[in-house]
Amino acid sequence: MSPLRTYPQGVTCWVDLESGDVQAACAFYAELFGWTVSEVTPSGYQVAQLNGKDAAGIGPQPSADETEPRSPAWNTYIAVSDLDRAADQVQAAGGRITQPASEPGHGARTASCVDTGGVPFRLWQATRRPGAQAVNTPGGWNFSDLHTADTAASVAFYTRVFGWRFDALGFTTMIRQPGYGDHLAATSDPDIHARDNPDFRHRPVRRRDRVAYAGGGRGAAALARVV
Repeated sequence: MSPLRTYPQGVTCWVDLESGDVQAACAFYAELFGWTVSEVTPSGYQVAQLNGKDAAGIGPQPSADETEPRSPAWNTYIAVSDLDRAADQVQAAGGRITQPASEPGHGARTASCVDTGGVPFRLWQATRRPGAQAVNTPGGWNFSDLHTADTAASVAFYTRVFGWRFDALGFTTMIRQPGYGDHLAATSDPDIHARDNPDFRHRPVRRRDRVAYAGGGRGAAALARVV
């Protein structure tokens, strides 16, 4: 059995989709990625698995009101050891909490936030579910993109809240979470430091800055492209 993948403070750890039609979404992604899904909460939240490993979540889409449902959206969660403290840090850095801390029953305490540019993200304090286990594999989560109109403001915010480090490489920007590679080497990926990890670009991004923050990333905690 593969070692359980755990996520230290500040590393993206889970993704889920909020949909107005959960069953249709489950059917679509099951066919696309080979996921199997099972309901884990009374509200209808589903956990998708790939080869028996947790891959992502699919849940009901909250409505702005009873007559105007919001658009379906994927959410990225960042691991924290103390959700209440992390929420305070988000606000101290100029972000906002849009949904306070709760424990919906899928295996973590969570809170919804937006950064200084209005970009949504979520906090995840694991209780029973540490995060995605099927990562960096076909059909599994690889990384999430942060689209920002102000790279400098995003760098300042995420550095203050999560301690991320940003390395400008010219054609891209690498975001690192110090110590994450050593964490993987000591837990679920003992050979990480012995491997090279190439990145392949498909095409340039031309309209807005894109910062990609990694999910199950290997050597570094994240990878970004700034054009």
